Amino acid sequence: MIVDQGGVLFGVDKIANTFVFTGNADITAPSDDLAIRFTNQYRGTAFRTVTTAVRDDQSAQLSLTVPTIRGLATIVRSAWVLSQDSRSLGLSSLNRISGAVGIAGDPTPWWKYEALGGIESTTQLGIQATGPLAGVRTFVSSLPLDLWSLNGTMLADWHYLDARRTNADLDLRADLRRDLNDGSYLRVGGAFGSLVRQYFTALVVGSAPEDVESRNEDRMSFDADVLYIALPNLTFGLTGFVMANAIERSYDDAVVGVPLTAVARTSDESIFDLDGRVTVSGPKLSATIGAGLYRRTEANIADSIHVIASDDLASLRSQEFQRDNQTDRTRWYLRGWWTPSSVDTVSADWTWFLLRYDTPSSFNDDDRDELNAIATIRYSRRLSELLTAGLAISGQFTHFVFLKASRSALNNQINAIRLAPFVRITGRVVNMRPQFEILANYTVYDFEGEGASVRSYGFRQLSYRDSIEIRLTNYLRLEAPVLIRYFERSTLLWNNFS
Repeated sequence: MIVDQGGVLFGVDKIANTFVFTGNADITAPSDDLAIRFTNQYRGTAFRTVTTAVRDDQSAQLSLTVPTIRGLATIVRSAWVLSQDSRSLGLSSLNRISGAVGIAGDPTPWWKYEALGGIESTTQLGIQATGPLAGVRTFVSSLPLDLWSLNGTMLADWHYLDARRTNADLDLRADLRRDLNDGSYLRVGGAFGSLVRQYFTALVVGSAPEDVESRNEDRMSFDADVLYIALPNLTFGLTGFVMANAIERSYDDAVVGVPLTAVARTSDESIFDLDGRVTVSGPKLSATIGAGLYRRTEANIADSIHVIASDDLASLRSQEFQRDNQTDRTRWYLRGWWTPSSVDTVSADWTWFLLRYDTPSSFNDDDRDELNAIATIRYSRRLSELLTAGLAISGQFTHFVFLKASRSALNNQINAIRLAPFVRITGRVVNMRPQFEILANYTVYDFEGEGASVRSYGFRQLSYRDSIEIRLTNYLRLEAPVLIRYFERSTLLWNNFS
């Protein structure tokens, strides 16, 4: 959980044998001569079995802002990032401590910027390095361009660790929006991101770092959103998204006996997503019907950059080719709500989609079709200013069909029914959201009893969820999420089930 609107948050959670500790803060101390801001995000987990595995992720930043002349300020910033895991994993420990100084300005109402330079000490896999860093960030907000409004951000940073490692980031985002008098609007946007990471890697678990691995990523995307109000009660909407992403991973030097270090692996990903909808609304009724098309394509290649045996190169290329895939999804949905009275609300949601996952490699048997249909009806009634009660009923049908014979025995249908009564208690001191849930889930394999070893099964669950908040003072509150559940799983004799 991230602290919003400033404050301090401490929390502890327990799920079975896993403990989760949280410590977040966002504290600002402004004054006429100096502004101080401290932010902290900490998440610790402990998994207890025969031994206890502990992971800590900590990020803290202290920033001092001193106004100098009109529209200009001096910034002093210090940051600390720690990530460590008691288990023997690839990146089991990372420690970064940095300090930087720079300037920030807001020369116009629509433009702000800051530029910093400093030094950072990084310790990764027990190897410490200290080097310079620099960063620039700028914002453009609501810049008028004739009938349009421009919003944009730019972030660039660079960190030189040593002669073998340099990290760099560049993120650009721009949005153009045009609003019409009747509430219609047109928005188009684009983004570009470039990321360079170079880090030590232990090619054999338990060994010392042997090489520097580089990861370069270039991402470009375009999106658009149109809302057209044809009539006071009739609205048309269209949303589109296109993205191209290229990731390259390689090693500086080839390690004897590790063919992977002699090639550069490139993954090219493209996404196309289009969604259209029509909304009809009235004083007490609203309904939206929509449809969407989605396609994601991934292509992976391996090219030699160091000396490598032809058999090893062919094997690596075959492994990368097995990861190639294409996902196509067609979706229809219907949403609506009805308010028969000032205290009653009825809503309904229905979604149907067909997904197809294809792989060109004959060695990849994951090709499949997936059909999903989900329907939910929800009723709520406001009994008083403090109390609201309601009931949600939902059902889901899913059918998985694997297209290749080697995995066709796993073809299955999933039928799920959910009943969830709920209560909302909203008071000055206490807020509660208790919800009871009855869930029945039945998984039936298509070829059970025809030579396949798989067996159908049923899953049933009773649960109680709650989110309790007690406001002790204007500055202090207690929060307690609650989850209690009982579930059972058993073999399902579907042909005899009634």
